[in-house]
Amino acid sequence: MESDLLLEVASRLSMDVGRCASDAELDAIEAKVGGPLPPLFRRFQRGYGACRCNCMLGEGLFVGKDVIFMDVSEILSRLELVEGHGLVPFADDLWGNVFYLALPLGRVLLFDDEEAELKPVAEDFRSLLQRLVRRE
Repeated sequence: MESDLLLEVASRLSMDVGRCASDAELDAIEAKVGGPLPPLFRRFQRGYGACRCNCMLGEGLFVGKDVIFMDVSEILSRLELVEGHGLVPFADDLWGNVFYLALPLGRVLLFDDEEAELKPVAEDFRSLLQRLVRRE
């Protein structure tokens, strides 16, 4: 259930939740990328916004210990860097790796800073959250 999953992620937040996104800001992201954001992503941004999740993605990915979800204003400013590619940057780690939603399907990709390439991480935002709390 989505509520349980969000609560489990929230229990792993290692710092206070930052400013949450408004519907208008999320609508602005959708307008810039030309399509809808996944409902669970919208819900996460409205409820938690910018925050740091003390969790690991597990085997096969070389990422920092904490996943740092961006403030919506940072998402909007970083969209300009990937405009026209259907990518929404939404989190990073302390090593410079950046997480993206690939629209319209909502797959989660990781830009590996070491190898300078995009790698698939999860089929959707829900799968990413499940992976972060190890409930695959």
